[in-house]
Amino acid sequence: MKSFKKDVSDQWVRTIVKEHYPKAEQFKRIDIGELSRVDQFMMKEKAYVAHIRDYSESFYKARVVYERYGTRLPIPKVVAIHEYEGTYVMVSEKLNGGPVSAYPELEQADLSSNLITILESMITIRDNDAFGWINPSKNVRYQTWQEMLESLFVEESKGFFANWRTMFIEGVLEKEVFEAGYDKMLKLASYAPMRPFLVHGDFHLGNVLADGTSVTGIVDWEMAMHGDFLYDVANLHLWSPSLDFPTKVKRHFEERSIDIPYFRERLYANLLCRSLNGLRFYAKQENHDGYNLMKNTLMKQLDEV
Repeated sequence: MKSFKKDVSDQWVRTIVKEHYPKAEQFKRIDIGELSRVDQFMMKEKAYVAHIRDYSESFYKARVVYERYGTRLPIPKVVAIHEYEGTYVMVSEKLNGGPVSAYPELEQADLSSNLITILESMITIRDNDAFGWINPSKNVRYQTWQEMLESLFVEESKGFFANWRTMFIEGVLEKEVFEAGYDKMLKLASYAPMRPFLVHGDFHLGNVLADGTSVTGIVDWEMAMHGDFLYDVANLHLWSPSLDFPTKVKRHFEERSIDIPYFRERLYANLLCRSLNGLRFYAKQENHDGYNLMKNTLMKQLDEV
């Protein structure tokens, strides 16, 4: 199984960080995520996190998100982005608490109810009239959510999923399975609203921090976009189905006499999108167990919808 994290030594991390922050100490590697190496360190009795990758675009996006929304949402402050011989290091302040994914399932359920209030705050942010990525270097805009989802699977010559359709021939990715989910996704995406919301883009319990009693922050905004907020609801449900997060979200808004139009259609459009991306990711990673799990999930979703 392939790993996509930057392969650098602990000593390399310490050397690069201390070059910019001489008083950094108490380094500790954090084994989270699929794409970045992550380390924590202390400086002047304050905790920081260093993310390390081969490319910088997502780091600059995280900084833009903090600058725009950091006063309204619990987002870690990006302190600086450094480059060393083609490797990029983003240093941010560490928020209090730990990932909710590490909590027992019963506590996760309690915290997920608190998480809905954060989601509600995100939903109030509608500062863009077009759909698309929050991107400091490009301004590609789409008129509908359907167009945005379609763009996620366009084959390109560069990037993480460069030339991904070759996996239909050279890898385990099954074209018939993929296209069945893709066609249904686009059909259901037509029910999305015509004006977008702020979307985290990688909304799961590993990116939600809590102190044991309440949610303290949402981290890793590198996939942030303007889109349908049920994309985030769907992603959390995909990875933590036992929480039944969509039902809790729907009930929360119904109790406030707020209607979410075409909730089921939109939820499944976004579930299918996340499952298709997971299918593609595990095929690229050559993770057969992960691929089969995602394939079974996708087929179940198609049966349900």
